[in-house]
Order: sequence, then structure tokens, then C-alpha cells
Amino acid sequence: MSDMPTVSVIVLSYKHVKYIRKCIDSILAQKVNFDIEIVVGDDNSNDGTKEILLAYKEKHPDIFKLIIKDKNEGAAKNGYDVRKACRGKYVANMESDDFWCDENKLQKQVDYLEAHPECSAVGANYYVVFEDDSIKCLSLMPYECDKQYSMNDFFNNGFVIHTNTLLYRNIIPVDGEKYEKVRFCVPTMGDVFQRLLLYDKGLIYCFPEPMLSHRLTPNTSSSFQAAQKNNANKYTDMMFTITENADEYFEYKYNCKRFVYKRMSTLLAQHWLHEIRLDKKGFNEQKKRLDTRYRTAMPFKAMRTIAKRGRRALYRKTHKKEMRKWVNQTN
Repeated sequence: MSDMPTVSVIVLSYKHVKYIRKCIDSILAQKVNFDIEIVVGDDNSNDGTKEILLAYKEKHPDIFKLIIKDKNEGAAKNGYDVRKACRGKYVANMESDDFWCDENKLQKQVDYLEAHPECSAVGANYYVVFEDDSIKCLSLMPYECDKQYSMNDFFNNGFVIHTNTLLYRNIIPVDGEKYEKVRFCVPTMGDVFQRLLLYDKGLIYCFPEPMLSHRLTPNTSSSFQAAQKNNANKYTDMMFTITENADEYFEYKYNCKRFVYKRMSTLLAQHWLHEIRLDKKGFNEQKKRLDTRYRTAMPFKAMRTIAKRGRRALYRKTHKKEMRKWVNQTN
């Protein structure tokens, strides 16, 4: 392998002994005409994950770089240290309970970025799979794919493109007091600031074909939406903290807090009204945290209508029907 690989693949690992082999093997199976390195950060797993990673390091010493922590430091610090070790022209993200399902993923994405200098990153559609790797659904709708997204799209629509499908130019800072202030202002949500940095540098294209299998398990490290639902006040405040710090980082070029309002309003509609069945009083208690920070009213009747229509139109009629059809066509 050359001193400067074309792609550095980041793998964040913590207690995924059941899944780590599938993850690493999907990276090693990539068919590419360039050099890659796999940079794994294990956050002091004690379930046998480290031993598996050491075996891969011994078998693939030229491309496998392993950072093992002596103590658990959390996802933010683990991701930061691994990111600093990447030398590639491009960087790809992966969590150790997911796996890539397209052996040409990296080649297709590198080719696209080489041909499109206006883009800072490229992502793809993805499958949601159960613990046994069986497919639950295909995530993105047709109108969400084969297009380029901008910063305004991110503010209005949130995380359309999954982080573990991304390949991006190696342009994100890896040190400095200004960067670290934002990166560590909250213990998680590093992908929020990552996405802001990438959109600040260019567009992000989304491939229509699925390239990732995102595992849905009770203890998955990426069950972040469920965490937001169950700890809505905590995560609302954390999102405001990181976006307020991001506004300072970008010298107030963007109004990053609008991302929080859009995202938490959607979660409120999808979860609090439908799954928890809040009454008007309970709803107002939750939305007050948004209103006091963002100074925007959110009427109960309007949100209730949005929730009902969205659930019926999107999930019952369109989403489930289209996803089943796509899965049947691709298998």
C-alpha cells in the first residue's frame, strides 16, 4: 500500500462481538483500483471484540490500523481520535454493527467525487435489516435519491442520507481549539457538526442504489432516534447546544438552530402524539422547550393535523408499499 491511501475507512467499535466480522469483511470485500486503509477505534470492549480486531490486524497489517482504548472514553472522543489517524484523500464512515452491501460502493463514490468537484461528499440509499440480516425495508423514497443536497436541504429535511453511507473529502478539521469547542460541547451527535462542515464546503449527492445494511437491534449504537423520543427534553437541549456553538464556529453565516426546530418538531409529530398519545397539556409542556429557545409558536392543532396526515399518507399508504416493492425487486 502507498503512504497516502485514496480512502480511509473509519470503523467505530464498542461491544459488537456478534457483528464486527460482518462489518470488517464487507470493507475488505470492496472492489477498488486504489489503496485503502481501515482505521478502527475500539472503545475498550470487554466482550471479545478486541480479540477479533487483533486477529484482523495480524492478518492484514498493511491496511489495518487499530486504536484500542485502555478505558471507555465515549463515542465522541473515540471518533475524534480515529479521525485524526486517517491519511486518505477521502474518508468513509462505518459503525461496527452495520455492513456495506455493495462491493463497488467505494469505487462508485470515489469516481463520482473525482468527476464532481462541487460535491464535498456522496452518500447512498440503504437497507434497514434485522439482527439476522434479513431486510426490513429500503429506507429512502425515490424522490430522495439521485440528487444533490445543499445546506438548506439539511436544515429543512434533516438527516436524509445515512452517515454510514457517506464518502467525503478529507477536509474536516482534526484539531484546534475552535473545532474542539464544538465537537465536545455535547457527548454525542458528532454527525450533526460533521454534516454542517461538509455542507459548508459543497453539495452531497445521494446514490439511488442501496449500499449499506443498517442493523436494527435492541442495543444498536445507532438507535438515536429512539433515544431522542425517550429523552426528548435532554436531546432537545443538546441539539440547541451544538447548533448554537456551530453558529459561533461559522461566525453566524447560517442560522443553525432552525435545524433543531425542524427536527424536533418532526419527532414531536411522529412520536409524542402517536406513540405516547400526549394530550394538549403534555404536548405544550414538551414544545415549550422549543418555543423558549427558538421563540417560535407551534400550535397544538396544527401539529396534531401534521402528525395525523403524515402518518396516514407517508407510512400507511406510500412508505410501506413502496419499500416492500423495492425490496422485492432487488432480491
